[in-house]
Amino acid sequence: MIEESVVQGVEIAIPSPAQWVLDKLNGAGHSAYVVGGCVRDSLLGLEPHDWDICTSARPEQVIDVFGAERVIPTGLKHGTVTVRENGESFEVTTFRVDGPYSDGRRPDSVRFSDDLIEDLMRRDFTVNAMAYHPAEGLIDPFGGREDIKGRLLRCVGDAYARFSEDALRILRAVRFSAVYGFRIGSYTRYAMATEARMLGGIAKERVGAEVRKLLAGRYAAVVVRENIAVLNVIIPYLQDILNCSQNNSYHYANVFEHTMDAMAASWREEVFPAEWADEYARAALFFHDFGKAAVKTCDEQGYEHFYGHPKVSAERVDEILRGLRMPNEYRRAVVQLVENHDATLYPSLPSARRWLLRLGEEQLRRLMKMQECDAAAHVASVHKKRFADLKTFSDCVDMVLTEASAFSLKQLAISGKDLLTIGYTQGPEIGKTLRSLLEDVVEGKLKNEKEALLSAAAGMR
Repeated sequence: MIEESVVQGVEIAIPSPAQWVLDKLNGAGHSAYVVGGCVRDSLLGLEPHDWDICTSARPEQVIDVFGAERVIPTGLKHGTVTVRENGESFEVTTFRVDGPYSDGRRPDSVRFSDDLIEDLMRRDFTVNAMAYHPAEGLIDPFGGREDIKGRLLRCVGDAYARFSEDALRILRAVRFSAVYGFRIGSYTRYAMATEARMLGGIAKERVGAEVRKLLAGRYAAVVVRENIAVLNVIIPYLQDILNCSQNNSYHYANVFEHTMDAMAASWREEVFPAEWADEYARAALFFHDFGKAAVKTCDEQGYEHFYGHPKVSAERVDEILRGLRMPNEYRRAVVQLVENHDATLYPSLPSARRWLLRLGEEQLRRLMKMQECDAAAHVASVHKKRFADLKTFSDCVDMVLTEASAFSLKQLAISGKDLLTIGYTQGPEIGKTLRSLLEDVVEGKLKNEKEALLSAAAGMR
């Protein structure tokens, strides 16, 4: 069976530590292959993050081969251990056949196997169901290599069966499509839409991890459009923006289409580098107008307005990201961007200093890029002016960053210890004085120099 599935002429460069693991298992008389995502990414021309290995060796045999000091028994019940080599970790999993998935996440039981093909049959998508060994070649029983060439995503075997085993695979399909640009096969897509309701029973943190990755994907705007039936199940308020019109002189599309166009613009460089639109900025672009439907009004002329929508959008995204158990650092950054996405960034040095104090350099650059993308999804007369204003503001930020200035207490040229030397006593007065001095530095009233700051502090007593 394996011989019939071998694709000749494929070479994958396996890092030496992973090759060492394969060689040790082979030398002990076991079959072993790199498998799954590392094979897929190698065929896509990408550098794999992890090198997972499957083997005919049972977990206890893997421990015997490498020694207990090198092996972490991470998932013995399901045949997985982690082997440490040269500071790196490699998941090594025994060939297996899965039993029923009563919890919709992991099989209730597994049966270990000596057959690689049986192991590949249990995997989610054809592009993830390939294995490789330098001496044998690419083992591809389900046509994953051709699907990669055609940028096609299909389930292994019956899609309904794969999704009933683990409904998160529905969202993984959306994520793979968003990140790699895969087109989801028609049968797989139909099964996803039909079974999307099952996502409601998946642990929120697992759903949140997939949402975070798919929103950062290169093709997220296209994929969100194509998978609304799936995303509506897990993202509150998305339905609200789908048909929310924007009848005014600034917009050419409804809220949803405007949002998708803004997301797509994050990969362009109209004003700022594309890398400024990192995962935080791209998520904020997706959520930035989630509050518009709630505040929409229409004047006597028929023009529609959305006063106060940034605040409502920020409240909604905070609720959504909390519900998806997103990390606090990620949630706070995204919420802050959404809350400020419509703020006016006045092109002046004092304004640049204030925004740097408020957000910090990295977050401010995200906001500038986000505003560029938002502007790009408006009518031409709007985005041309906003592009020019953003560029001028950015120049001001660059000028401020060349100053010996400060935008946090850590950057201030004095500390609480310095205030103690001029007569201050330990207590809240020190913090209050330092914050006041920082504000004066930001406003340009004081230079960030020790003598000037101490002199000013002495005068505050």
